[in-house]
Amino acid sequence: MQRNVVEKTELEIIALTFAQTVSASIAHLFAITLIAVWFSYVAPISELLIWAGAIAFVSVVRISTFFAFKKYGNGQNARLWLHGWTGLFFILGVIYVGGFMYFTPLNRPEYLVSIGMFVVAFSAASAIGHTASLYASLSFFVPITLPSVVFLFLYGGSAGNVAAFTIVIYSVTALYLLKKSNQAYKKSIFLNFEHTQEIEKRKQIEKQLHDISRKDSLTNLFNRRYFDEMLAVEIGRAKRNNLPLCLIMFDLDCFKEYNDKYGHVSGDNCLIQVAQIAQSLVSRQGDMIARYGGEEFAIILPNIELDGAVSFAINLQELIKSKNIPHGGTKVANIKCVTISLGVTTLMIGKETTASELIECADIALYEAKNRGRNRVHFDANDFSSEAALT
Repeated sequence: MQRNVVEKTELEIIALTFAQTVSASIAHLFAITLIAVWFSYVAPISELLIWAGAIAFVSVVRISTFFAFKKYGNGQNARLWLHGWTGLFFILGVIYVGGFMYFTPLNRPEYLVSIGMFVVAFSAASAIGHTASLYASLSFFVPITLPSVVFLFLYGGSAGNVAAFTIVIYSVTALYLLKKSNQAYKKSIFLNFEHTQEIEKRKQIEKQLHDISRKDSLTNLFNRRYFDEMLAVEIGRAKRNNLPLCLIMFDLDCFKEYNDKYGHVSGDNCLIQVAQIAQSLVSRQGDMIARYGGEEFAIILPNIELDGAVSFAINLQELIKSKNIPHGGTKVANIKCVTISLGVTTLMIGKETTASELIECADIALYEAKNRGRNRVHFDANDFSSEAALT
């Protein structure tokens, strides 16, 4: 987790560094225009145009690099893009300071002082604009300040020395503040990602706990509590929209005898198998299967008529039987494998039936299927007058 947060922080810092490129490059174009005008009184226009053109060219390349990074940059190559970007920033600083040293007349104190002003202004803008990345700030800060200081100390006379000393004092102070600001910036980003990750982890845990509270631990089907909640919801929806709703209750025939013969571990495995088989048939959106208790299961089938639910139940009964799960203790005639009995009922439109009443009807139908020999489907139309049994 810690490593992931650190990587995200580094990538965010790189993205923030690139984000300043367009506005900073446009600012450089305006700045070099003003500086060229200032030097036009003491330097040839043609040479100033070459200098300004070089700065403009590098600025345009930096802008192009920014858009290329947005399109092609990713977590794997972001650091390479940053190295390329800082390389261009370094070249920009070298071009600036080269022009300052080349065009500044040593006998004009105002131009010597102006170098100090330009250097302080540019380095300050670099430090402020790229606080997120100390690496990016220094890639421009160092090449524009260090050569300027050496040049002014060696060739600038008293005025140059004052300007150089000013740059040194400023640089030391700026670097100290830049380092502190950069650490605070990185820590802020790191804590933000860490906080976000903790929130996501907490949500995952809450979701897992929520799922656990809804699921049966053995079969991984929904449990009875969640079944009761969803049945009430589906009944309400069916009544509001005048839609059919069916309920199937089924259990394993002679499951006590199965446990007695094979043991409870095998009994649990048998329940899991039956649950998986039944789950494979519950494929429509809105359908739901739950372990109701013990060896008893329940299936909610919204928006389906009784004959469709009965067909579904018959398919499930035959599928379970076709798996030939051995059951030497079964009392079902002429069969030595696991079978199920199913009770099917439907919600009568226009009739005020509650969830407990619908469950009772399905249970009665299941009991009748058991009564008639097991391994069968019995349906109840929920009007207490129409019943039928299917073998």
